[in-house]
Amino acid sequence: MAPEWIERELVQSPHIAQASVFGEARPFNVAIIVPHRGAGKTHREEIDEAIAEGNKRLPDYAQVTAWIEADEPFSLENGQLTATGRARREVIWSVYGSRVDTLHAPQ
Repeated sequence: MAPEWIERELVQSPHIAQASVFGEARPFNVAIIVPHRGAGKTHREEIDEAIAEGNKRLPDYAQVTAWIEADEPFSLENGQLTATGRARREVIWSVYGSRVDTLHAPQ
């Protein structure tokens, strides 16, 4: 599964600035989300709704089941983006991978 098309669906929402999805060979997909801050509901509720909307446009196997709020935006400065603006997935994973693994751990 190529995560980029899932990420493109998610960032169509005005509430999601950036997204990086991990789920290859896992029971479900987890998104690392950089939210747009705004007025109204709490941003967690807005992100939940945005993901639900994005999931409507995705097949079951590609839907995002859980998400983690990024500590900071993905950027060239923190090494999470390339000079051309593409996500550096290995760097993002090095920051958030343990949290993703925790979500995948049996309860």
